[in-house]
Amino acid sequence: MKKIFVVVVVIIIATLVISTGCVDYSPSNPENVHNGSMQSVIDYGHGVYYFDRNKADFGNDLATFIGAHPELELVCFGPGEVGTHGYIYGYFVVFRQS
Repeated sequence: MKKIFVVVVVIIIATLVISTGCVDYSPSNPENVHNGSMQSVIDYGHGVYYFDRNKADFGNDLATFIGAHPELELVCFGPGEVGTHGYIYGYFVVFRQS
């Protein structure tokens, strides 16, 4: 009886661990689209900004930023820091006056 209980507990724990890593937070999921907070945007001056976000949060913050600054035109952007397995921590974005 104890063996069955232990096996059931191990299966439940394994299921919880696996399911928590399977959250779809990709930018292509419409449920992740919302207004960004822009709290993570750092202004370096001369049109250079750093967005300390990734995945859907980056898209949301970028869209909110562009909406709040119609006088700016996006020139280019690229990853700021790439971690293990290609994980991107944030993006540098360059704007100019339109």
